[in-house]
Amino acid sequence: MVDWWGKIERALLWLVLIVLPWQMRVVLMPIFRSDIFIEYLSISLYLTDILVASLLIVWIVLMLLRRQKLILGQRLIFWSVVSFIGWIWVTLCLTKLTGVLINPIIGVWAASKITLFGLFYFYLINRVRSVTDIVMPLSIGIFLQGGIAIGQYFSNHSLGLKLLDESVLDPIDRGIPVVIKNGIRQLRAHGLTPHANVLGGYLAVGLLLLKTELLRKNNYWLWVSFLLGMTGLFLSFSRTAWLVFVIGSIIISWYSLRYKLVNPGRLLKGWAISLVLIAVLVVSQYQAVLPRITANQAIEQNSLTEREQQFEEFKDIYSGNEAFGVGIGQYLANNMELVDVISTNNDYPQPVHNMFLLVLAELGIMGLIFFGIVLIRGLIELWRTKPSLTKIAVISALMGVIILGLTDHYIWDLQQGKLVFWLVLALTTITGYNKEYGRR
Repeated sequence: MVDWWGKIERALLWLVLIVLPWQMRVVLMPIFRSDIFIEYLSISLYLTDILVASLLIVWIVLMLLRRQKLILGQRLIFWSVVSFIGWIWVTLCLTKLTGVLINPIIGVWAASKITLFGLFYFYLINRVRSVTDIVMPLSIGIFLQGGIAIGQYFSNHSLGLKLLDESVLDPIDRGIPVVIKNGIRQLRAHGLTPHANVLGGYLAVGLLLLKTELLRKNNYWLWVSFLLGMTGLFLSFSRTAWLVFVIGSIIISWYSLRYKLVNPGRLLKGWAISLVLIAVLVVSQYQAVLPRITANQAIEQNSLTEREQQFEEFKDIYSGNEAFGVGIGQYLANNMELVDVISTNNDYPQPVHNMFLLVLAELGIMGLIFFGIVLIRGLIELWRTKPSLTKIAVISALMGVIILGLTDHYIWDLQQGKLVFWLVLALTTITGYNKEYGRR
């Protein structure tokens, strides 16, 4: 009986990690303005929600059958996580009482999601020993996203994967992320995620974690998955994701040589293969790459202008709500006039492109402090472990999440970003707490 439950648990964990970036869902409460679907105000039940909840139920059953104790990890990180989730619920109640909360249903749903993923974090630190334990399902997920991304980019359209809830992607449509290539609107690869930047962020973080096993041993499957993922990352044209992957790769390589954790020949071989692939992609797609780097085209300038406007909108929303924020999930709900104006112009309203400012606006100064403590304590505890490939890969992944959060909002308010955040935070705790595994 216990073995049977154990197999179900393993299958569910693999499924969660494989479909983590997917947006397969049922929209329970859609919100529209001028016939435009507002993602950040709608309520959706995702496949990953069902899988994570099922995994937690099976875990509880196994704990009861095996009479296992609950591992909480480092005490300071545990209390930081609990305080952060608790503060989300507290601010939700306070903003309701003060009349600041615009839509309680959206707020309760968003708070429930964070609570669910917080429980997923505690599951991971109890049942996963190191990055090595999740490399195979992670590599399958990267392989699938990389392959779909390549197909989307070179067909310049979505692939018609309706059963997998692939977005309908037509570069002609306004609001679809594109680059200009030879004067033509070229679709940026999305994979099965809701946006090209989300695909880039997922792949950048996932590839840094995958490097752990690639530097330890030769594995042809992992190499295929890695190279396919690199191609998908490139074709997402997410500049921040590119930066995260490059910086993380350099840090991992320097650290590995500094502490003699890997054979220099294997490291050199890996860089050679990666650079050849990048060179081929850059040369073949340079017409799209150059404008993305120089940001000298109208489409790039508009993107920068929009982000400046979003910062001004943040200041308006945050002003007067410094203590408790406006409530989780309420950022755009508190700026419906903006949503109406943008929707009328057939554009897509979005929150401020900075995760930390978004947390500050929705949860107030204490919420941001709790959130910062979670990240900082994780880095401190992890850094205290002895040198290892696992340690530096997880540090690079966590730093990558922070960098992504500084330039975008999806780590905080989109399903895929939240799951990446809690997964990386769990790996941080696991590597820092289970020091015997951290030395691997």
